Amino acid sequence: MSFLDKEAFPSIRKVDSYENNQEWFNQVRQKLPSGGRVDLHFVEGEMHKAVRSAKPSTAGMIFIDDSPSARARVPTVREVARSCGEEPVVIMHDHDLRRLRLATLSFEHRISINAFNPQCCVMWHGHRERMPKLRRVGEIVRKFAARIPLTDIREWARVFSQEL
Repeated sequence: MSFLDKEAFPSIRKVDSYENNQEWFNQVRQKLPSGGRVDLHFVEGEMHKAVRSAKPSTAGMIFIDDSPSARARVPTVREVARSCGEEPVVIMHDHDLRRLRLATLSFEHRISINAFNPQCCVMWHGHRERMPKLRRVGEIVRKFAARIPLTDIREWARVFSQEL
């Protein structure tokens, strides 16, 4: 839902959300505004099987936070790494979990953002020139983590626009 905030994320044109938890899917669907920028998809079964049909190579960003366990999410991380190409930046939730940290080795580049727990990891292939800016994002998060609540999307957007 945070990505729908047009003030915080003015350049986002479309969000495709793939969910494999029916309860969560229903909660999200009820909160979505009609005619919005989100296409919500329910995936029956394991998320990694839906990755190819989602066309990850056409995305600008992919956020991975599926499945009830790290063990179930590892195949999703590996499938996204295998099929996403060089364009998208991939962000994975729960990078503090060992199984998921190991799964991120499927990506050419990785940066851990560990100012909050659970941690996130930013991953991608190619585009080595992204490294300095994404490292800077991690530094900014660490610098402001104690002062700005994680949920204050607009304040984070303001800080990033000033600091980057």
